[in-house]
Amino acid sequence: MKNILSLLLPFAILISGCIQEESGQSQIDFQDGRVFTASFEQDQTRTYVEDGNLLRWTAGDQISLFDGNTLNHQYKFDGETGDNSGTFSIVDAPYGSGNDLTANYAVYPYASDVKITEAGVITATLPAEQSYAGNSFGLGSNTMVAVTQNVDDTFLNFRNVGGYLKLQLYGDNVTVKSITLTGNNNEKLAGKAIITPAYGQAPTVSMATDAARSITLDCGDGVKIGTNEETAAAFWIVIPPTEFKSGFTITITNTLDMTFSKSTSNKISIERNAIKPMAALKVEIEKIPDNEIRYTASERVRPYYEDEFGATIKSNSYGSITGEGVIKFNGDVTKIGTYAFYMCTELRSIYVPGSVTKLGMLSLYGCRNLRKIYCLGVKPPTGGDRMFKETN
Repeated sequence: MKNILSLLLPFAILISGCIQEESGQSQIDFQDGRVFTASFEQDQTRTYVEDGNLLRWTAGDQISLFDGNTLNHQYKFDGETGDNSGTFSIVDAPYGSGNDLTANYAVYPYASDVKITEAGVITATLPAEQSYAGNSFGLGSNTMVAVTQNVDDTFLNFRNVGGYLKLQLYGDNVTVKSITLTGNNNEKLAGKAIITPAYGQAPTVSMATDAARSITLDCGDGVKIGTNEETAAAFWIVIPPTEFKSGFTITITNTLDMTFSKSTSNKISIERNAIKPMAALKVEIEKIPDNEIRYTASERVRPYYEDEFGATIKSNSYGSITGEGVIKFNGDVTKIGTYAFYMCTELRSIYVPGSVTKLGMLSLYGCRNLRKIYCLGVKPPTGGDRMFKETN
Protein backbone atom coordinates (compact mmCIF):
# COMPACT_ATOMS: atom_id res chain seq x y z
CA MET A 1 0.00 0.00 0.00
CA LYS A 2 1.21 3.39 -0.72
CA ASN A 3 1.99 5.64 2.20
CA ILE A 4 1.53 9.31 1.35
CA LEU A 5 4.80 11.06 0.77
CA SER A 6 7.07 13.94 1.69
CA LEU A 7 9.53 13.14 -1.10
CA LEU A 8 8.45 11.54 -4.35
CA LEU A 9 10.94 9.36 -6.21
CA PRO A 10 10.52 7.89 -9.70
CA PHE A 11 10.60 4.18 -10.22
CA ALA A 12 10.68 1.81 -13.16
CA ILE A 13 7.85 -0.55 -14.00
CA LEU A 14 8.49 -3.39 -16.39
CA ILE A 15 5.22 -4.57 -17.89
CA SER A 16 5.13 -7.65 -20.06
CA GLY A 17 2.09 -8.66 -22.01
CA CYS A 18 2.06 -10.40 -25.31
CA ILE A 19 -0.68 -12.87 -26.17
CA GLN A 20 0.04 -15.82 -28.40
CA GLU A 21 -2.02 -18.76 -29.52
CA GLU A 22 -0.97 -22.26 -28.55
CA SER A 23 -3.09 -25.43 -28.78
CA GLY A 24 -6.20 -23.29 -29.18
CA GLN A 25 -5.51 -21.49 -25.87
CA SER A 26 -4.56 -17.84 -25.42
CA GLN A 27 -1.26 -17.78 -23.49
CA ILE A 28 0.72 -14.94 -21.94
CA ASP A 29 4.30 -14.41 -23.13
CA PHE A 30 6.16 -12.74 -20.30
CA GLN A 31 9.37 -12.21 -22.30
CA ASP A 32 8.10 -9.69 -24.84
CA GLY A 33 6.42 -6.38 -24.15
CA ARG A 34 7.08 -2.72 -23.67
CA VAL A 35 8.78 -1.24 -20.65
CA PHE A 36 6.77 1.41 -18.80
CA THR A 37 8.47 3.84 -16.45
CA ALA A 38 6.30 5.30 -13.69
CA SER A 39 6.64 8.11 -11.17
CA PHE A 40 4.41 10.28 -9.02
CA GLU A 41 3.48 13.91 -9.42
CA GLN A 42 5.90 16.31 -7.83
CA ASP A 43 4.47 19.74 -7.22
CA GLN A 44 3.77 22.14 -4.42
CA THR A 45 0.61 20.32 -3.35
CA ARG A 46 2.26 16.94 -2.86
CA THR A 47 1.21 15.28 0.40
CA TYR A 48 3.11 13.56 3.15
CA VAL A 49 2.53 11.72 6.39
CA GLU A 50 5.61 12.86 8.25
CA ASP A 51 9.08 14.09 7.39
CA GLY A 52 11.17 11.43 5.69
CA ASN A 53 8.25 9.15 4.82
CA LEU A 54 8.71 7.92 1.26
CA LEU A 55 6.07 6.36 -0.89
CA ARG A 56 6.37 2.58 -0.72
CA TRP A 57 4.85 -0.39 -2.47
CA THR A 58 3.41 -3.45 -0.77
CA ALA A 59 4.07 -6.95 -2.05
CA GLY A 60 1.12 -7.97 -4.21
CA ASP A 61 0.04 -4.44 -5.19
CA GLN A 62 -1.81 -4.45 -8.51
CA ILE A 63 -2.71 -1.91 -11.19
CA SER A 64 -5.00 -1.78 -14.20
CA LEU A 65 -3.17 -0.94 -17.44
CA PHE A 66 -4.81 0.16 -20.69
CA ASP A 67 -1.93 -0.31 -23.14
CA GLY A 68 -3.12 1.65 -26.16
CA ASN A 69 -6.58 0.06 -26.06
CA THR A 70 -9.64 -0.20 -23.86
CA LEU A 71 -8.85 -3.67 -22.45
CA ASN A 72 -8.21 -3.76 -18.70
CA HIS A 73 -4.92 -5.65 -18.15
CA GLN A 74 -4.05 -6.75 -14.62
CA TYR A 75 -0.46 -6.33 -13.41
CA LYS A 76 1.14 -7.30 -10.10
CA PHE A 77 4.11 -5.82 -8.25
CA ASP A 78 7.04 -8.24 -8.17
CA GLY A 79 8.98 -6.58 -5.36
CA GLU A 80 8.83 -6.67 -1.58
CA THR A 81 6.88 -4.58 0.87
CA GLY A 82 8.77 -1.34 1.47
CA ASP A 83 10.29 -1.08 -2.02
CA ASN A 84 9.85 2.29 -3.71
CA SER A 85 10.53 0.92 -7.20
CA GLY A 86 10.35 -2.37 -9.03
CA THR A 87 8.76 -4.33 -11.81
CA PHE A 88 5.20 -5.43 -12.49
CA SER A 89 4.31 -8.68 -14.24
CA ILE A 90 1.06 -9.51 -15.95
CA VAL A 91 -1.51 -11.54 -14.03
CA ASP A 92 -4.39 -11.60 -16.47
CA ALA A 93 -5.26 -10.24 -19.89
CA PRO A 94 -8.80 -10.19 -21.28
CA TYR A 95 -9.64 -11.68 -24.66
CA GLY A 96 -10.12 -9.45 -27.67
CA SER A 97 -8.38 -6.40 -29.03
CA GLY A 98 -10.46 -3.58 -27.57
CA ASN A 99 -10.88 -0.15 -29.09
CA ASP A 100 -7.83 1.98 -29.80
CA LEU A 101 -6.76 4.78 -27.48
CA THR A 102 -4.57 7.77 -28.29
CA ALA A 103 -2.47 7.20 -25.13
CA ASN A 104 -1.72 4.63 -22.43
CA TYR A 105 -3.58 4.77 -19.11
CA ALA A 106 -3.09 3.15 -15.71
CA VAL A 107 -5.17 2.99 -12.52
CA TYR A 108 -4.23 2.01 -8.96
CA PRO A 109 -5.58 -0.16 -7.42
CA TYR A 110 -6.53 -2.82 -9.94
CA ALA A 111 -10.23 -3.70 -10.18
CA SER A 112 -11.91 -5.78 -12.83
CA ASP A 113 -14.75 -3.25 -13.16
CA VAL A 114 -12.45 -0.32 -14.08
CA LYS A 115 -13.38 0.81 -17.58
CA ILE A 116 -12.22 3.43 -20.05
CA THR A 117 -13.85 5.04 -23.07
CA GLU A 118 -12.12 5.77 -26.38
CA ALA A 119 -11.99 9.40 -25.23
CA GLY A 120 -9.91 8.39 -22.20
CA VAL A 121 -12.62 8.79 -19.55
CA ILE A 122 -12.21 6.27 -16.73
CA THR A 123 -15.00 4.79 -14.62
CA ALA A 124 -13.80 3.40 -11.29
CA THR A 125 -15.21 2.69 -7.83
CA LEU A 126 -13.93 4.77 -4.93
CA PRO A 127 -14.17 2.61 -1.77
CA ALA A 128 -17.02 3.33 0.63
CA GLU A 129 -15.24 1.18 3.22
CA GLN A 130 -11.58 1.87 3.88
CA SER A 131 -9.14 0.08 6.16
CA TYR A 132 -7.23 1.76 8.97
CA ALA A 133 -3.45 2.05 8.72
CA GLY A 134 -1.20 3.69 11.32
CA ASN A 135 -0.28 7.25 10.30
CA SER A 136 -1.50 6.70 6.75
CA PHE A 137 -4.43 5.56 4.64
CA GLY A 138 -5.41 1.94 4.19
CA LEU A 139 -4.49 -0.55 1.51
CA GLY A 140 -6.28 0.22 -1.76
CA SER A 141 -7.92 3.40 -0.44
CA ASN A 142 -5.87 5.92 -2.43
CA THR A 143 -6.96 5.80 -6.07
CA MET A 144 -4.36 7.08 -8.56
CA VAL A 145 -4.39 7.45 -12.35
CA ALA A 146 -1.76 8.00 -15.03
CA VAL A 147 -1.80 8.90 -18.72
CA THR A 148 1.00 9.16 -21.27
CA GLN A 149 1.46 11.79 -23.95
CA ASN A 150 0.67 9.30 -26.72
CA VAL A 151 0.66 5.54 -27.35
CA ASP A 152 4.41 5.57 -28.06
CA ASP A 153 5.16 7.29 -24.75
CA THR A 154 5.89 4.76 -21.99
CA PHE A 155 6.24 7.16 -19.05
CA LEU A 156 3.36 6.88 -16.54
CA ASN A 157 3.07 9.80 -14.13
CA PHE A 158 0.62 8.71 -11.40
CA ARG A 159 -1.55 11.41 -9.84
CA ASN A 160 -3.77 11.13 -6.78
CA VAL A 161 -7.51 11.30 -7.42
CA GLY A 162 -8.61 12.34 -3.94
CA GLY A 163 -7.54 14.32 -0.92
CA TYR A 164 -7.17 13.34 2.73
CA LEU A 165 -9.11 14.08 5.90
CA LYS A 166 -6.92 13.58 8.96
CA LEU A 167 -8.84 13.09 12.21
CA GLN A 168 -7.04 13.17 15.56
CA LEU A 169 -8.88 11.45 18.40
CA TYR A 170 -8.32 10.99 22.11
CA GLY A 171 -10.43 9.86 25.05
CA ASP A 172 -10.53 7.94 28.31
CA ASN A 173 -10.20 4.19 27.73
CA VAL A 174 -11.63 4.30 24.21
CA THR A 175 -10.88 1.70 21.54
CA VAL A 176 -12.18 2.72 18.12
CA LYS A 177 -13.76 0.00 16.01
CA SER A 178 -14.93 2.17 13.11
CA ILE A 179 -15.49 5.76 12.00
CA THR A 180 -18.26 6.78 9.60
CA LEU A 181 -18.08 10.10 7.75
CA THR A 182 -21.23 11.72 6.31
CA GLY A 183 -21.67 15.13 4.74
CA ASN A 184 -24.36 17.28 6.32
CA ASN A 185 -25.56 18.23 2.85
CA ASN A 186 -25.58 14.63 1.53
CA GLU A 187 -22.39 15.07 -0.46
CA LYS A 188 -21.35 12.12 -2.68
CA LEU A 189 -18.25 10.56 -1.19
CA ALA A 190 -17.71 7.07 -2.60
CA GLY A 191 -18.83 4.56 -5.19
CA LYS A 192 -18.90 5.11 -8.94
CA ALA A 193 -16.61 7.94 -10.05
CA ILE A 194 -15.93 9.43 -13.47
CA ILE A 195 -12.23 10.30 -13.75
CA THR A 196 -10.66 12.16 -16.65
CA PRO A 197 -6.86 12.12 -16.65
CA ALA A 198 -5.05 14.79 -18.68
CA TYR A 199 -1.42 14.63 -19.69
CA GLY A 200 0.65 16.99 -17.56
CA GLN A 201 -2.40 18.09 -15.55
CA ALA A 202 -4.40 17.04 -12.52
CA PRO A 203 -7.26 14.61 -13.20
CA THR A 204 -10.85 15.79 -12.88
CA VAL A 205 -13.35 13.77 -10.85
CA SER A 206 -17.14 13.70 -10.70
CA MET A 207 -19.34 11.30 -8.76
CA ALA A 208 -22.23 9.37 -10.30
CA THR A 209 -25.80 10.13 -9.28
CA ASP A 210 -26.04 6.88 -7.32
CA ALA A 211 -22.75 7.40 -5.47
CA ALA A 212 -22.60 6.66 -1.72
CA ARG A 213 -23.10 9.45 0.80
CA SER A 214 -20.81 8.05 3.49
CA ILE A 215 -17.39 6.48 4.02
CA THR A 216 -16.63 4.05 6.83
CA LEU A 217 -13.10 3.55 8.14
CA ASP A 218 -12.81 -0.03 9.43
CA CYS A 219 -10.33 -0.30 12.30
CA GLY A 220 -10.34 -4.10 12.49
CA ASP A 221 -9.94 -5.36 16.04
CA GLY A 222 -9.86 -1.77 17.27
CA VAL A 223 -7.41 1.09 17.76
CA LYS A 224 -6.77 2.31 21.31
CA ILE A 225 -6.55 6.09 21.26
CA GLY A 226 -4.51 8.30 23.59
CA THR A 227 -5.90 10.01 26.65
CA ASN A 228 -4.96 13.61 25.74
CA GLU A 229 -4.32 15.86 22.76
CA GLU A 230 -0.60 15.11 22.75
CA THR A 231 -1.21 11.36 22.44
CA ALA A 232 -4.19 11.58 20.06
CA ALA A 233 -4.33 8.85 17.40
CA ALA A 234 -4.50 9.84 13.73
CA PHE A 235 -7.10 8.40 11.38
CA TRP A 236 -6.90 9.05 7.63
CA ILE A 237 -9.86 8.96 5.24
CA VAL A 238 -9.41 9.36 1.47
CA ILE A 239 -12.13 11.53 -0.08
CA PRO A 240 -12.74 12.76 -3.65
CA PRO A 241 -12.44 16.54 -4.03
CA THR A 242 -15.47 17.70 -2.08
CA GLU A 243 -16.87 20.90 -0.61
CA PHE A 244 -18.86 20.13 2.53
CA LYS A 245 -21.11 23.17 2.35
CA SER A 246 -22.62 22.62 5.80
CA GLY A 247 -19.77 20.64 7.33
CA PHE A 248 -19.82 16.94 8.08
CA THR A 249 -20.58 14.44 10.84
CA ILE A 250 -18.37 11.66 12.11
CA THR A 251 -19.77 8.75 14.09
CA ILE A 252 -17.25 6.78 16.12
CA THR A 253 -18.10 3.24 17.21
CA ASN A 254 -16.13 1.49 19.92
CA THR A 255 -15.55 -2.24 20.37
CA LEU A 256 -18.74 -2.48 22.44
CA ASP A 257 -20.76 -1.05 19.52
CA MET A 258 -21.39 2.13 21.51
CA THR A 259 -21.21 5.34 19.50
CA PHE A 260 -20.15 8.98 19.74
CA SER A 261 -21.07 11.54 17.07
CA LYS A 262 -19.65 14.98 16.39
CA SER A 263 -20.69 17.47 13.73
CA THR A 264 -19.17 20.64 12.35
CA SER A 265 -21.33 23.21 10.59
CA ASN A 266 -18.50 25.15 8.95
CA LYS A 267 -17.83 24.86 5.23
CA ILE A 268 -14.91 22.49 4.73
CA SER A 269 -13.17 21.74 1.45
CA ILE A 270 -11.21 18.60 0.66
CA GLU A 271 -8.78 19.37 -2.16
CA ARG A 272 -7.17 16.82 -4.40
CA ASN A 273 -3.72 15.71 -3.26
CA ALA A 274 -3.86 17.77 -0.06
CA ILE A 275 -4.31 16.94 3.62
CA LYS A 276 -7.09 18.52 5.67
CA PRO A 277 -6.06 18.10 9.32
CA MET A 278 -8.73 18.53 11.99
CA ALA A 279 -8.12 19.73 15.54
CA ALA A 280 -7.77 17.00 18.15
CA LEU A 281 -11.19 15.79 19.28
CA LYS A 282 -12.07 14.17 22.59
CA VAL A 283 -14.24 11.09 22.14
CA GLU A 284 -16.78 10.88 24.94
CA ILE A 285 -18.79 7.72 24.47
CA GLU A 286 -21.75 7.65 26.80
CA LYS A 287 -21.19 5.49 29.87
CA ILE A 288 -24.06 3.21 30.81
CA PRO A 289 -25.21 4.18 34.32
CA ASP A 290 -24.62 1.52 36.96
CA ASN A 291 -28.35 1.42 37.68
CA GLU A 292 -29.29 0.46 34.11
CA ILE A 293 -29.23 -2.55 31.81
CA ARG A 294 -29.67 -1.77 28.13
CA TYR A 295 -30.68 -4.21 25.44
CA THR A 296 -31.95 -4.66 21.90
CA ALA A 297 -34.81 -7.03 21.24
CA SER A 298 -37.76 -7.81 18.99
CA GLU A 299 -40.10 -6.77 21.85
CA ARG A 300 -39.93 -5.68 25.48
CA VAL A 301 -37.75 -8.01 27.56
CA ARG A 302 -39.14 -9.03 30.97
CA PRO A 303 -36.58 -10.72 33.26
CA TYR A 304 -37.60 -14.17 34.52
CA TYR A 305 -36.37 -13.47 38.08
CA GLU A 306 -36.57 -9.77 38.96
CA ASP A 307 -34.74 -10.21 42.27
CA GLU A 308 -31.51 -11.46 40.67
CA PHE A 309 -29.87 -8.08 40.07
CA GLY A 310 -28.92 -6.79 43.51
CA ALA A 311 -31.43 -3.95 43.10
CA THR A 312 -35.15 -3.53 42.42
CA ILE A 313 -36.49 -2.75 38.95
CA LYS A 314 -38.06 0.71 38.73
CA SER A 315 -38.98 0.80 35.03
CA ASN A 316 -38.57 -1.10 31.78
CA SER A 317 -38.94 1.07 28.67
CA TYR A 318 -38.83 -0.16 25.10
CA GLY A 319 -38.94 1.58 21.71
CA SER A 320 -40.71 -0.48 19.05
CA ILE A 321 -39.14 1.57 16.25
CA THR A 322 -35.52 1.44 17.43
CA GLY A 323 -35.78 -1.99 19.06
CA GLU A 324 -33.88 -0.65 22.08
CA GLY A 325 -34.84 -1.10 25.72
CA VAL A 326 -33.65 0.22 29.08
CA ILE A 327 -34.26 -1.46 32.45
CA LYS A 328 -33.74 1.00 35.33
CA PHE A 329 -33.17 0.00 38.97
CA ASN A 330 -33.44 1.78 42.33
CA GLY A 331 -29.71 1.21 42.88
CA ASP A 332 -26.55 -0.11 41.26
CA VAL A 333 -26.86 -3.43 39.46
CA THR A 334 -24.32 -5.71 41.17
CA LYS A 335 -25.12 -9.07 39.59
CA ILE A 336 -26.95 -10.89 36.82
CA GLY A 337 -28.15 -13.85 38.81
CA THR A 338 -29.10 -17.41 37.94
CA TYR A 339 -31.95 -17.62 35.40
CA ALA A 340 -32.24 -13.80 35.42
CA PHE A 341 -33.14 -13.73 31.72
CA TYR A 342 -34.30 -17.32 31.41
CA MET A 343 -35.88 -18.06 27.99
CA CYS A 344 -35.94 -14.42 26.87
CA THR A 345 -35.92 -15.45 23.23
CA GLU A 346 -36.73 -11.93 22.06
CA LEU A 347 -33.34 -10.66 23.37
CA ARG A 348 -30.81 -9.71 20.66
CA SER A 349 -28.03 -7.95 22.58
CA ILE A 350 -27.44 -6.83 26.16
CA TYR A 351 -25.17 -4.27 27.82
CA VAL A 352 -24.15 -5.12 31.39
CA PRO A 353 -22.94 -2.09 33.44
CA GLY A 354 -19.52 -1.91 35.04
CA SER A 355 -20.95 -2.20 38.56
CA VAL A 356 -21.79 -5.88 38.00
CA THR A 357 -19.39 -8.17 39.88
CA LYS A 358 -21.14 -11.48 39.30
CA LEU A 359 -22.64 -13.23 36.31
CA GLY A 360 -24.59 -16.25 37.39
CA MET A 361 -24.53 -19.58 35.65
CA LEU A 362 -27.46 -20.05 33.25
CA SER A 363 -28.35 -16.35 33.61
CA LEU A 364 -29.03 -16.22 29.87
CA TYR A 365 -30.25 -19.78 29.46
CA GLY A 366 -32.52 -20.25 26.45
CA CYS A 367 -31.82 -16.81 24.93
CA ARG A 368 -31.26 -18.46 21.59
CA ASN A 369 -31.52 -15.25 19.55
CA LEU A 370 -28.93 -13.40 21.64
CA ARG A 371 -25.94 -12.46 19.48
CA LYS A 372 -23.95 -9.88 21.44
CA ILE A 373 -23.19 -9.60 25.16
CA TYR A 374 -21.28 -6.56 26.36
CA CYS A 375 -19.87 -6.84 29.86
CA LEU A 376 -18.46 -3.43 30.76
CA GLY A 377 -17.02 -4.58 34.07
CA VAL A 378 -16.87 -8.22 35.12
CA LYS A 379 -15.72 -10.93 32.73
CA PRO A 380 -17.84 -14.05 32.26
CA PRO A 381 -16.96 -16.61 34.96
CA THR A 382 -15.11 -19.85 34.34
CA GLY A 383 -17.52 -22.24 32.69
CA GLY A 384 -19.35 -19.26 31.26
CA ASP A 385 -20.46 -21.35 28.31
CA ARG A 386 -23.17 -22.70 30.61
CA MET A 387 -24.39 -19.17 31.18
CA PHE A 388 -25.01 -18.82 27.43
CA LYS A 389 -26.40 -22.32 26.88
CA GLU A 390 -28.75 -22.56 23.91
CA THR A 391 -28.08 -18.95 22.86
CA ASN A 392 -26.96 -19.99 19.39
